[in-house]
Amino acid sequence: MPALTLILALTLILTQPANAAPLNLTIKTNKPTYTANEFCEILGNLTLNDEPVEGALVALQVNNPKGDPYIMRTLTTGTPPPQTWTLEITEFITCDSTGNPKTSFPRGGEMGFKITIKNNAATTHNYTLIINLFYGNTSPYKFLIASKSTIDGQKSRTITIWPILIPDNAPIGNATAYASLLSALPAENGLPYCPEKQTTYQITASSGNPAPIITPQPPQTGKINLTIYIASGKAWKGNYTIYASTRYEYYVTTTQSTYEVKLIGDFNGDNMVDISDLSAVASRFGKSEGDPGYDPIYDLDKDGQILISDVARVAKSFGATLLDP
Repeated sequence: MPALTLILALTLILTQPANAAPLNLTIKTNKPTYTANEFCEILGNLTLNDEPVEGALVALQVNNPKGDPYIMRTLTTGTPPPQTWTLEITEFITCDSTGNPKTSFPRGGEMGFKITIKNNAATTHNYTLIINLFYGNTSPYKFLIASKSTIDGQKSRTITIWPILIPDNAPIGNATAYASLLSALPAENGLPYCPEKQTTYQITASSGNPAPIITPQPPQTGKINLTIYIASGKAWKGNYTIYASTRYEYYVTTTQSTYEVKLIGDFNGDNMVDISDLSAVASRFGKSEGDPGYDPIYDLDKDGQILISDVARVAKSFGATLLDP
């Protein structure tokens, strides 16, 4: 056996515990299907030997129905213990076009980010740096690969990103950006190097309704939780794929899950819930399975009756739209 092969084999034997149980990561959503103006909750559970894992990093990527990355976050299963990360983000701020700190930007205007990363190891590492922007209501509005390269051992690198356009119809108020540093995207089996960094900024305008602020839940041992608002007119219809990856002690594990977004109440297929849809379900109010005029497409809860709950569900979505992939 060649010497290098023998060394690698012995290394694997020495570093893998005997009779080791695999690290188990599960990801699911709180329901399989969502519509516009609803909150999607992604729930994760990480165990080792059937015990919750404290302080692990879980990289979470969601691809939209077009197959494009939509969300990328690095979440923790509790508080990570103090340690020196192989690579880390040492600075993450919002800035102007010259890289100077700035925390307030008008909608329809431009903003930027300044990020410094550091390689604490002695050797060169590949990295992918992701920035994900969310309105205060947890609706994601920008996914950005800020840098994808290598960084030499014991070196730091500062990256300035400018310009990033803020949509004209952005909700005014607080918004949050998250920066994640990984070996590659989770969909490519990449793993996080360090906890994510976040920075909060203000989107301003002379008028408009502020976005409600959603307070995230604190991390719990062995669990992750991410809430996403599916904003009308800003989310795609179809199936979303969740990729998750983590490393803990000797173990690496990945998993996938899916959820669907569809426009509930759009009976005529024009990609909008409008008065014609509301009238269609209201005109069948009181009909039961077997009655003339009963149509199961209007029986949204599939209980065999078209009741006020079905009408109310369409009314709640009135005016909502989704994007076609």
